[in-house]
Amino acid sequence: MKKIVFVFVAFLSGFTAIVASPIINSEATECAALNVNIEDSLEGAWLLNVKGASKSYAEGQLIIAKVKGEYVVKLNAEVGSLYAENIVVNNDEISFQIVINKEKVSFSLSVANHRISGTSNSSSGSYKVEGVKEVLLQ
Repeated sequence: MKKIVFVFVAFLSGFTAIVASPIINSEATECAALNVNIEDSLEGAWLLNVKGASKSYAEGQLIIAKVKGEYVVKLNAEVGSLYAENIVVNNDEISFQIVINKEKVSFSLSVANHRISGTSNSSSGSYKVEGVKEVLLQ
């Protein structure tokens, strides 16, 4: 019985340390990025499919948000999270580049009716990109 109590107390101590740990800057920025404006059709979390891309990048989540007045784009794929650069927004259209395996991949997307679509281009070719808004954040 003492052993079970010891294990339980050790578990609670570890859990409390994790929960009570401070949020580092990158996590705070990510949290802020998810507080999106529903009036902006681009902002939100998108379930994305890149037809013909390698398995590691064919499906993922695209997060588009404004942080301090600037758009931030993050791609969560099987291989991890990648942030976009050279982001250009024009109404319901967005273009940006993401460095994948040391190569810049360009995306050109547009939004209509909670769907996002367009193309991605790299040295290996052009791919059709489609997605749906995963969460309508408020």
